[in-house]
Amino acid sequence: LMNDDRRLRCDKMRRDADKHACICADMLIRKLAKEHFGMDEKSLMLSADEKGKSFIKDGHCHVSISHSGEAVLCGISEHPIGVDIEKIAPIPQKIAQKVGLNFDSEAQFYRYWTAAESYGKLYGKGVWWALKQDFYADDTCRFEQVPCPNGYIATLCIKK
Repeated sequence: LMNDDRRLRCDKMRRDADKHACICADMLIRKLAKEHFGMDEKSLMLSADEKGKSFIKDGHCHVSISHSGEAVLCGISEHPIGVDIEKIAPIPQKIAQKVGLNFDSEAQFYRYWTAAESYGKLYGKGVWWALKQDFYADDTCRFEQVPCPNGYIATLCIKK
């Protein structure tokens, strides 16, 4: 059911796990679009803009996709949305230094990182743009921790 653009995007991924996650995300978005918006999953055209932000062509909803390790997270809403999931690992010190904050734990770092990533995805501008903003102070957005399997942290950012 994937369109050519989406298939090509998945094919370009180096790791098989990333290709698998891309296919799973496509399938999950189709299922969610059908269940929550009554869309025909067979004719749904999932694409991405030049910056990689996913969207449904001719859809009246917003989508966001993230994957890490063995987990895939998809969000679909009437409102602009961004989601991010990360497998908890040792804090990447170069990134932590660039962020310029001290983190007491890996969980604290990944809660902050997934919030920034979800905010950047909501706006289609990326995590480094989000980190330059005072994203937690944006009162037009709501952040929520997403329940996920042990070893993962995920955040959803949605326009109010």
